Amino acid sequence: MGEHVSVSAKIPAEYRAKLKEHGVNLNQLINEAIAEKLHRLEDEEYQQLMNKAAKILQKLPEEHLNELIRSSRDEH
Repeated sequence: MGEHVSVSAKIPAEYRAKLKEHGVNLNQLINEAIAEKLHRLEDEEYQQLMNKAAKILQKLPEEHLNELIRSSRDEH
């Protein structure tokens, strides 16, 4: 990861106190939560793209699709 930016958030004081009691590093918690959220969002985006691709591929004749796959394998 490159450059970092600062963000601020207001949370209930009770949350902060309880997290501090348990020795939770708030910076680490926030970074992990943001990373997980971004991962889920990217997964959703990829799933939508795969669904669109599947709809397009279903329109191709099976024989033509098989030829495309074979030619792609031969190139690599």
